[in-house]
Amino acid sequence: MTTQVLPLPLHPRRAQQLFQDALLTDYELTPQLSDKSLPQRLLELQRLNLIGIQDAKRGTRFQRIRASNPHNESEEVTLMLTTDGSTIQVKTETNAGIESLPLVKIKGITLQETPLNSFSLQLDDPVDGNSVGVGDIFVASNADTLNRWVVALTCGVNAFQQHQATQLNYRDTKQADLVWQAVRLRIFELAGVLGMPTAIDHVTRAIPEQDYRQSEALRRRLKFLQSYTDRS
Repeated sequence: MTTQVLPLPLHPRRAQQLFQDALLTDYELTPQLSDKSLPQRLLELQRLNLIGIQDAKRGTRFQRIRASNPHNESEEVTLMLTTDGSTIQVKTETNAGIESLPLVKIKGITLQETPLNSFSLQLDDPVDGNSVGVGDIFVASNADTLNRWVVALTCGVNAFQQHQATQLNYRDTKQADLVWQAVRLRIFELAGVLGMPTAIDHVTRAIPEQDYRQSEALRRRLKFLQSYTDRS
């Protein structure tokens, strides 16, 4: 018989331990970081995020496979962020209209197994007909482009949700956010070595199952970035 795990708030000391453990995930794969302090590592992430935002505001070509397309045919689109960075837009070659989606509506990003270097967005609630479709797959031209966009979108969603106070309403939200900060940092550090899907898998699975099951706030944070091997 499976033992039921009751939800419990994440203790601050436990959150600190998980924070440190997440930062050390697969540490042997990034020896160049061994002499860098945490502030230096966070500064590198900020720099990577800034590059990603700048690229996104200029616009990037992707292939899009619509969820509503039964033949999985792709079309070339341009993804871009608005000037204030609050909204993702999709411009097509055949449609004069622009599809828009506020970042605060995004509840998750899923890295797809196929096609290579692709992702889809999970949304908070149904959106209107002029928005990015639920389940649409966007295929980048290479892994670096995918990584930059995932970084920019993840950091952007986090920033705008905090600004609009759309936070998780749990007793351990602050503790979950602390762990999520370390998890995001380590995923993005490892993405250049392992690829983004594998990095997500390695770092999120480094969080012990009991902590993952007991804290809903932590679980919801970790599930923002999912790979195709994500645990339920």
